[in-house]
Amino acid sequence: MKKKLLIISSVIIIIILGVGYYLFTNLDSIAKSIIESVGTKASGTKVTVGSVKLAITEGKATIYNLRFANPKGFSDNSMIDCGEITAQVDYKTGAISKIHIGSPHFLFEQKGINNNFAILQKSSKKQADEKPVEEAKPEAKSKDKTPPKVYQIDSFSIDDARVDFTSLDTKDSGEVTVSKIRFSKLKGTPEQIMEQVITQLTTQIIYEVSKKIAVKQLEGSIKGPAGKAIGNALKNLF
Repeated sequence: MKKKLLIISSVIIIIILGVGYYLFTNLDSIAKSIIESVGTKASGTKVTVGSVKLAITEGKATIYNLRFANPKGFSDNSMIDCGEITAQVDYKTGAISKIHIGSPHFLFEQKGINNNFAILQKSSKKQADEKPVEEAKPEAKSKDKTPPKVYQIDSFSIDDARVDFTSLDTKDSGEVTVSKIRFSKLKGTPEQIMEQVITQLTTQIIYEVSKKIAVKQLEGSIKGPAGKAIGNALKNLF
């Protein structure tokens, strides 16, 4: 009997060790799948990741080639393309102190009265509203329903973002570079944090694109040095 128990115990230990080894050696691919799944659900559009590298001892995570597909009704080009994203993570608590994106590419497309960023913002807000942030109260807990996990990101920064903008109706196009985009104190479920990022990013992108279009139109309507001078003045004003 003791021999049988010893054999069973040994088999269980081997299985546990095997599962643990599999999870540890496949953490990067598991993280990739989670990001794609949560990102797609939270944004309402297809999210893909090239690869993920987790450096647990350094408290660092790096995401390569993160892409958001354009919403339906717009071009087949990627709407958001980030070559590399780095994050400082406390793997014990799950807290994220800093996320940085360097030189991403954004595609802003206008179609009628809509644009792709506004559509993405509406989709992410819809997903975020399905899971309201509520601090877990003892009396509100039940055996069948656990409160959603709430996360916080202290700092979110984007540097040297290139924005290509185009009107699908008139075919007018242009390009603008946004040197700095900064968010802070993002808090909520993954869906809510996604909505916060998309909302702030949409506001910044629309502002920069509108400014560029306004300056371009004014320079076009006023020819010569005067038009350029006024355009430069507007750039400084904005």
